[in-house]
Amino acid sequence: MQNRFITFILLFFSLLQLQAVPKMSRDEVLDSLDKYLDQQEYYDTLARKRIDRMAGDLSRMRGHERALMRERIISDYMHINVDSALRQIVTAEAEARAANDTLALMRLQFLRLQAFPIKSMLHKSLDALEKINGNTLPQPVRRYYYRDAAQVYDYARDMNEQPDDREYFVKKSRLMMDSMLMYIPEDEFLHKYYKASSRLNSVGGAEAVTELTMMLDSLSRSDLLYARIAAEIANYYSKRGNNPERAEFFYALSAISDIVTGNTETTSLHRLGTLLYDRNDIDRAVKYLTVSLSRSVKSGARIRALEIAEALPLVLSAAKQRDSIQRRNLMIVLVCIGIVAMLLIAAVVVLWIQRGKLARMRQMLDRRHRIKDEYIRQLLSLCAVYMQGMSDMNKLTTRKLKAKQYQDLLEMLESGKLMRQQLQTFYEVFDDAVLNSYPDFIPGVNRLLQPDMQFHESDYKDGLNTELRMLAFMQLGIEDSQELAKFLGLSVNSVYTYRNRLKSRAINRDTFEENIRKLTKIY
Repeated sequence: MQNRFITFILLFFSLLQLQAVPKMSRDEVLDSLDKYLDQQEYYDTLARKRIDRMAGDLSRMRGHERALMRERIISDYMHINVDSALRQIVTAEAEARAANDTLALMRLQFLRLQAFPIKSMLHKSLDALEKINGNTLPQPVRRYYYRDAAQVYDYARDMNEQPDDREYFVKKSRLMMDSMLMYIPEDEFLHKYYKASSRLNSVGGAEAVTELTMMLDSLSRSDLLYARIAAEIANYYSKRGNNPERAEFFYALSAISDIVTGNTETTSLHRLGTLLYDRNDIDRAVKYLTVSLSRSVKSGARIRALEIAEALPLVLSAAKQRDSIQRRNLMIVLVCIGIVAMLLIAAVVVLWIQRGKLARMRQMLDRRHRIKDEYIRQLLSLCAVYMQGMSDMNKLTTRKLKAKQYQDLLEMLESGKLMRQQLQTFYEVFDDAVLNSYPDFIPGVNRLLQPDMQFHESDYKDGLNTELRMLAFMQLGIEDSQELAKFLGLSVNSVYTYRNRLKSRAINRDTFEENIRKLTKIY
């Protein structure tokens, strides 16, 4: 019971510690990684200069010190260019044989076994390891053997998809790591790291993650171990699948460290790209996998290049499908924009037409106002004529009565001469008003008549004839036959006769008079 309580307390504080570790959010770390990727050439140059400096220091070194420096160069090259690392191993082996340094030759042999899997020659390393018994090796080289053997078995685990094979190599790697711990002092950082790392896949995995996270905080991103620890923490979360954002966070930290140290193998960047693909972040997935493949090819790490090459087509296919969907959506948007543009153009055209109609209507209204003013003027003129006629008739009647010419006055009244004169004056003024105010009146009437029965210029050259004058009165709204008879000086029967005669000449007899009324209306 007490042990369970202690375990619970440790787990509780482990979770608190894990929550406190990240200084940035997952998105901020990814943004930071993007910036580091933009500067990868700069960091690659720094890595090459670092190796060049170590190579320059070799000339001042002898014996064991020189051999260890050469091995450091090989270890750095293992992460930058494995072919260069193998060439360095050949050179180092020649130097070790010349110095009769058997321990150095053994360490170089183990480094070579670590390089083979990177070049897709895993079977060579596994065959060689099967022939080596670590317990028979000299004690000073055992830690190197177990370290490199554990790395080889980790490569074997990654390259095998069968669960049984993977489990076998996991056990072999854990066995090598446990054996290595016996040859590393407990107060060394590496001892603490390997001990925590060996417990990641066991019951105490959560506590191990806490310890590794604390170790990560104590390291610089320029330390090769930083990328490895961050990747192992990310693997822990990725395998369990319960916290993909944490896995992405630590893979991003590991990838940043790989860039800073010039590591071109970039396993973490590849795995991060795969996770982002699963989360539908296609743009970053394509970018990270493409960069990872490019750097793996550059490093000569065939194992990683093949691994990435298997995942990249799927991601590129998803990106292509997404781009296809985006292009289709863009086409839909463009078509919609085109339709809207056509509707807007149509609306502008309709508006322009309506504005033209409004302009014409304003012109017609202006014209009607002028016609109204002209009608008023003609009416006033007609009134003036009648007033003058009444005045003349009054003077004539007065003069005849004073002169006692009663008979002459009676004859003038009975003959209707004065009435005819006034009526003729009225017709002259009316005809002039119609022809001047409505210049389209007669052409409009002709459009309503049959072609062979239309009015000619001779019918209105010296004024309107009786038929046109009747139509003019009807167009003004005077349709009653008795009223027309008074204005035209005709009998009602004569008016009926004229109206029927005009209808017989019309194209549409039934609507002729209605069409006459509409000739000067505004629509």
